[in-house]
Amino acid sequence: MHVPSGKLWAFELSGDDIVAHAGPFAARLSEAVNVDDLAYDADHATLDWVRQHRTEFRTTAAAAGAPPAAPTAPPLSDAALAALLADARDKTGAEAGTVFVRDGTTLRFAASYNDVLARRLGQASAQQQLTSYGLPLNERSIASYVLLTHTPVNIADAYDIFPGAPYTFNPQWDRRNEYRTRSILALPLRDADGHVFGVLQLINPPGGFAFDEALVRQTGVLLADWAPRLGRRR
Repeated sequence: MHVPSGKLWAFELSGDDIVAHAGPFAARLSEAVNVDDLAYDADHATLDWVRQHRTEFRTTAAAAGAPPAAPTAPPLSDAALAALLADARDKTGAEAGTVFVRDGTTLRFAASYNDVLARRLGQASAQQQLTSYGLPLNERSIASYVLLTHTPVNIADAYDIFPGAPYTFNPQWDRRNEYRTRSILALPLRDADGHVFGVLQLINPPGGFAFDEALVRQTGVLLADWAPRLGRRR
């Protein structure tokens, strides 16, 4: 559409999803991916170009008689997500936890709890400290990585992540609140149709150890049980 080239990229948009093919006429498998998933790809120029011209593709698709997008389900109540978090903490004994929900290009803190801060500040003040800001998806945070790649992350020590990891831990919140994050377990949150719309992050299991495989499996089963109650997000 813009620059003649011997290579071909074609994008089919449906909401925020695309199907990408590399050519010319290359016999390759294709899969639906979210535009923001490409943030962890080396080809940042392609990602930026797609974002800049996204509206042109949508206009072309509409002119070609593309079917309208499916209606979006009403947003989940934060009370339901707080109940999910409470259930996860109860079953794992985690000292703290957060439910992040994708809101455009941001991860919103939909529910959060921290035993240490609640005892120190009271639950109301602790809640304000925990949910007063969001995480940009383009930051290489653990939660962003889990949401964009749909990959669970289990970290024994947040301050000892190996240098080649595709995510980082920002200790700023710990320092500001005199807290020590040790172990982190982060899993993608799926709705009744299996779409990932958020992240459950649990912090510091009992005993000061890492989340073992039994706790990881237990949390996965819990989220699968919760998925039908979360409805259809698209």
